[in-house]
Amino acid sequence: MKIRTVHYKRVKNLGNYESETFEMTAEIDDDEGVVSSALKLKDYVHYMLGIDPRVVEKFHYSKDGEKIRDFQL
Repeated sequence: MKIRTVHYKRVKNLGNYESETFEMTAEIDDDEGVVSSALKLKDYVHYMLGIDPRVVEKFHYSKDGEKIRDFQL
């Protein structure tokens, strides 16, 4: 069996009966391992939801004043 894609989805509870869902799918290159690819994808999803404790959050602001999280792991 050859695994070619990895999918990870996470739901974050925002309180007040609201939640935020973020999911990503990645294709695995021949030289990448399945486990390391899955863990990296999980890290990206956690980062995008703001729940990765290893990452110091960095932001910038759009012209309209919207706070935008910079994507760096």
